[in-house]
Amino acid sequence: MNIELLPISYEGRIGVIGLDGLAAHCKPYLTTGDVLVVTQKAVSFAEDRVVNLTAVESTTRAQVLSQTINADPRFVQLILQESQVMRVGKNSLLTRMPNGMVCNNAGIDAFGVGQDLVCLLPVDSDASAKALSKLLDVPVVISDTQSRFYRAGVVNVAIGSWGLAPVVNYIGQIDGFGNQLKSTIIAVADELATAADLVMEKFAGVPMVVVRGYPYVKAETNAQIINNTQRYSLLDLLQQEGEDSGTDK
Repeated sequence: MNIELLPISYEGRIGVIGLDGLAAHCKPYLTTGDVLVVTQKAVSFAEDRVVNLTAVESTTRAQVLSQTINADPRFVQLILQESQVMRVGKNSLLTRMPNGMVCNNAGIDAFGVGQDLVCLLPVDSDASAKALSKLLDVPVVISDTQSRFYRAGVVNVAIGSWGLAPVVNYIGQIDGFGNQLKSTIIAVADELATAADLVMEKFAGVPMVVVRGYPYVKAETNAQIINNTQRYSLLDLLQQEGEDSGTDK
């Protein structure tokens, strides 16, 4: 298997160009069989999900929580508006998004956005991935960096996808020694997002990456099987143990 990672650069910050504009920028770089990985921020910029903090009024709850995690109360107010707070950490809020995805601070990010500006996650990353996939006729993965429980550092993961099977299920298969796999499900969409991040970099101005040569399984499905954590009990276990989850930005 020979996989290529081809960066798609964008000069300056992406404006409110809509998904049509984003697709038009990417289309010349794509060919049949490619997978396009797009950063959440590129999609959010295109969909006008940038908020000026000067226009945000914080509630009493936001002000109290802001003191706990040492953050701007207006920033915290946006977190409360965008998500359900599952747990209060030392420097972040562990939150659950409307689609069931768990992340820190509702995925809201101020890096590379502008003075007093923050970037929210797309309203529906799966829907955005589907729209881009239909426009470009290739599978699309929308990515964002997240922390990992019990491990240091962050990795790029899929917060939305369309056009490929987001997981490969090995449950029930037999290895060369006769052992049956009982729980192995590979999060392919996450792995594609992580691979793409190797050439994105933080300061390189590369918000999109073409993954070429990966033999994905075509599927008209999204990343809900990865992101909808409401079916799992891990978060409840972590809450009981009182572990700090770290930060994903």
